[in-house]
Amino acid sequence: MRVHATTLSAGISRTKEFEKKNLAQFAMNVGAKCGHGCLYCSTGALLRMHRSFRAVGENPLESGYAIVDPDTPQRVARDAAAMRSRDFVQLCTTVDAWSPEAQEHDLGRRCLEAVLSQSSWTMRILTKNATVKRELDIIERYSDRVLVGLSLPAAVDKSRIMSAVEPNASSNAERMLVLEEAHRRSLRSYDCRP
Repeated sequence: MRVHATTLSAGISRTKEFEKKNLAQFAMNVGAKCGHGCLYCSTGALLRMHRSFRAVGENPLESGYAIVDPDTPQRVARDAAAMRSRDFVQLCTTVDAWSPEAQEHDLGRRCLEAVLSQSSWTMRILTKNATVKRELDIIERYSDRVLVGLSLPAAVDKSRIMSAVEPNASSNAERMLVLEEAHRRSLRSYDCRP
């Protein structure tokens, strides 16, 4: 996996598509391409004109690489403090804040802390990585303001197939264990199924 570090311009921005679905009014993303390597990923098609692909010399529709911004939490903190309208914010809408390259910079946790330190923001997390379990302490501290979700695209008995389709993501069994732990702690959680 080739990992490119780049600087994005946005911290927290309005998300009309998620707003239409009543999921979130705002979004934050920690990069332009995540390293989970999911074969069905639409991010490259959605962001195909984003300047970061040209900057790192990669084709947005190909796989085998990731584009991450290690400085995202600083911009997120700045935007979270400055914005007047504080509503639901989705972490992340196009890339995963717990993908392997994002974990190297602890981006999921740092973004959570940046937003939750500001009162009245509510966060929705969606990930394919069971390492989000490390953040359950923060989620528990702000349990009335965080909704944690894990994508479950197939039944547990399809793990071998899913490891080919989502090569760098956690197995569905691992994701289910995180959901069970969140439930045991009485945290607000959900699973996302196609």
